[in-house]
Amino acid sequence: MERLRTGLAAINLSDHQLEAASAFFSLILISIFLLIRRTRALKKPKSRGNLPDPGFEKYESFSPLNRELLRRSQKPVAPSFTFRISDIPCDITEDLLRRGLSELISLDNRDGGGALAPSLAPSSSSSDSDRFQTATITLFQVPEALRKCVDCQNTIFVAIGGAEVAFDTNFLGLTPLNSDPNPVVDIVAVNGLAGHAYGSWMAEGNSKMWLKDFLAQDMLHAGYHTRILTYGYDSTLFGDTGNSDASIHEFARHFLEAVKDARNKPQEAHRPIIFIAHSLGGLVLKHALAEASKGDDKEKAIFQSCYAAFFFGVPNRGLENSQLITMAKGRKLVDDLGADSQVLPYIDREFQRVFTFTDAKIYSIYETKDTRSFEYNPEKKTYEMTGPMVRMVSRDSALYSRRNEKNYNHLSSNGNHVNMIKFDSRTNTDYKMIRAKISECVEEAPRAIKKRLSMHRPRTHDEMEFLRPLIPSSNDPSLSLPTLAFQPGSWFLQNQTFQKWQAATHSAAIGNASHLFGVHREVGTFRTTLIDFVPNTSGPGISRGKLDTLLLQRQIRRAPHRKQRGEEGGEFDVLEFREGGRGW
Repeated sequence: MERLRTGLAAINLSDHQLEAASAFFSLILISIFLLIRRTRALKKPKSRGNLPDPGFEKYESFSPLNRELLRRSQKPVAPSFTFRISDIPCDITEDLLRRGLSELISLDNRDGGGALAPSLAPSSSSSDSDRFQTATITLFQVPEALRKCVDCQNTIFVAIGGAEVAFDTNFLGLTPLNSDPNPVVDIVAVNGLAGHAYGSWMAEGNSKMWLKDFLAQDMLHAGYHTRILTYGYDSTLFGDTGNSDASIHEFARHFLEAVKDARNKPQEAHRPIIFIAHSLGGLVLKHALAEASKGDDKEKAIFQSCYAAFFFGVPNRGLENSQLITMAKGRKLVDDLGADSQVLPYIDREFQRVFTFTDAKIYSIYETKDTRSFEYNPEKKTYEMTGPMVRMVSRDSALYSRRNEKNYNHLSSNGNHVNMIKFDSRTNTDYKMIRAKISECVEEAPRAIKKRLSMHRPRTHDEMEFLRPLIPSSNDPSLSLPTLAFQPGSWFLQNQTFQKWQAATHSAAIGNASHLFGVHREVGTFRTTLIDFVPNTSGPGISRGKLDTLLLQRQIRRAPHRKQRGEEGGEFDVLEFREGGRGW
């Protein structure tokens, strides 16, 4: 400013003219300064949860429905955005990753910038987990190098630690959220319609994601070894990516393939699984399990390993979709979610038909608050949650995913359809309730699945060779010989499988196998338990004489060349039941 005055004085201006010219140029400089500050402010990204502010026209193709589902008030929130970083070589440690990221952003949280500490875990894909890692990181200021990743939803490759890694914000497919070198249980989360695999599980205005920041740490603190993953799929209804005609079946098949890819190693194939699903994600999960039950060996292993499922607001019998129909005309997916859908009854019947594990746990969580419906804002040219309050999924629709669902596993959420899966802290009462249930399942799952698999295990080669001469009418003894897994302390004559076989022995349809029944058991348990029950035996079709016959015939079948030693130190017996020349 002093130089400006000196220059003006050199051109022989009067004192009055000099003051006026100085004031004029000062205003120009102040205006330029304010304009620069305003321009810099506009360049800063704004987000809600993991989604950009819908006020920006350049974000119009970024799932408007999901943005509006996340919008619950006009209160300003701290801007944040979460990235997934893939293809990180296994020799890059978390410390090295942080140093590499510091070249892009400031990690000391000064001036409103910085980031939360990144998570780092082996890749979800079994074929890549020995070579690559996946990380998630929440930024409070997006660097220019990642701008296209936000604006255009592109995958951006950046050099970190001497390697080229991939940044994205879509979170499609499976994303690992924690790292445990020896997990014994998998926990897999599936978001709902137009949801986001990361942002859907975050409370509005909160940079914490409860699956990663609360549950993973709480499980580890309790001594539970788990692998937590979240699954994302493109179910947007608007914008450039909202033109897909994918159905629940396609979503389910893609989900099943992703889970198979994450469990390819022998030690992973039968690892117990606990699923957490919201809204449409629950329908995707139910259909995927039904498909897995009749799929290849890897898919059947997933089906048999499912111990528990937490269904949040799943529309088993439809949801309130009148506004969605108006918003997404022509989308069959929306029609399939209504109360008059023909698809939902089919998914429900198939799931209930195949998922009959009595040891499995199903928790149905229903909303207790209405959700603001959608209205079109012609000025912003987008849909906003400013319409009447509606109950998106009724209590009746959210319950009874299977017939024998326990009433005490019906849980209420202190939220609406949108925020029922958004826990803002560990002190959240709904979170504490769900964490307690998940902890119980993680504790019980390994033992329960091991027992379940022993009852459904395939026959060994030795067992098949042993059975073949006993059943000459069949080349596949597994189709002809009913078998149960004998458990100590149980009375197998009251077993449903045995009773069905007993009733069928009078039928000529069974043929030569009519009097044979297989028992797989632990070593030394059958005879002891059987004798313990002899003095107290009662009931229809059971007599001491028949027990004597049973014991006699069992001794014959237990001849050294007839007894087979099965897997895990167990034994396999073929029992023949006869009384007066007839099967009983």
